[in-house]
Amino acid sequence: MCRRAAYFARMGRAKAATKDIDEVKARFGHQLDTEVACWLLLAEGALHFFQERPSEAYDRFRTAYGMAVAFDVSLARPTCAAWMAHIEINENRFESMIRFLGEALCTADAEDHHTLGRASLVLATAYHFSGSFEKAQPWYECTRRHATTEGDRSMLSAMFHNIAAFRVSNLRLSDAFGEEISEAVTARASLEASSALTYDLTVRSDSYELLVPTIRGQLLTVEKRFYEAIVVFASIDETLLPSRLRPLVSIDRAWCSLSLGLEQEGRELAVAAVQSVGSDLDADDLAFVLARVSAMEAILKMSLIPFSRDRSLELLAAHRHVQRELEMQLDQFTSKLHLGRPK
Repeated sequence: MCRRAAYFARMGRAKAATKDIDEVKARFGHQLDTEVACWLLLAEGALHFFQERPSEAYDRFRTAYGMAVAFDVSLARPTCAAWMAHIEINENRFESMIRFLGEALCTADAEDHHTLGRASLVLATAYHFSGSFEKAQPWYECTRRHATTEGDRSMLSAMFHNIAAFRVSNLRLSDAFGEEISEAVTARASLEASSALTYDLTVRSDSYELLVPTIRGQLLTVEKRFYEAIVVFASIDETLLPSRLRPLVSIDRAWCSLSLGLEQEGRELAVAAVQSVGSDLDADDLAFVLARVSAMEAILKMSLIPFSRDRSLELLAAHRHVQRELEMQLDQFTSKLHLGRPK
């Protein structure tokens, strides 16, 4: 029942998940068996995770993992490790992520498709973040295989969105720093973004209903289809976006407005973008925001943020360094554990 509740949580069926969780609690009361407690915590963690409550999810997953280790709950421990790896990559704690990945991938049963799929997705995401789609691709394929066997539509949706989001993120970063982008590359990104949207529409998923237009608007901006991009961005309720995405949408809207000759609107949106930057913004995203601001300053012939160009270049260099270090760590990890080719 706990595993079914976790499955319902991943499918976005919160009421069904909560019903199973409450029934398990009612049946056992304060006499929870240790193994049942682990699976119950995992189910609650999944429910919090997919309801965008990361701190509560982390608390449940960490407690489940600690219990699995302390009481040697061998069946639940690989799943706990896979979810801990997912939490750690979201927080950019890569060394800890790799440790949990090793445990999940090496100890999970061959038929434990959720655990192996989740761990493969984290490893693919890590490789993609490091800038190597080629090394990420076989792990995405491994994710697809396990998720299809499990019937886990949410994992497939996450995979499609990861591929599209990373591709578009790299494109917009290159665009902001004035690098040349080929039509073939933008066409590939457009196809991947469309694939993510098509999949969600096919399975009637609303897991990424805010992220799909965000990715689409970013791609249109890179393609210099500014009016179309503004229309897409206007359809997004920014108050519902995760805080880390708000400055990215605002600065793209500012760039589009300025490119269409709306100088005052562009300036106001740029200021709003900078003001919405929080501590959760990654170095590459902050580099992107500041690079856009710097480009706008050149057009407007006025300063919006002191040393925006210098700071953006410093942040980009820091991001590239992190990417190189992470790719090296992942290569060592897969080589040491003989995981270069997913099974």
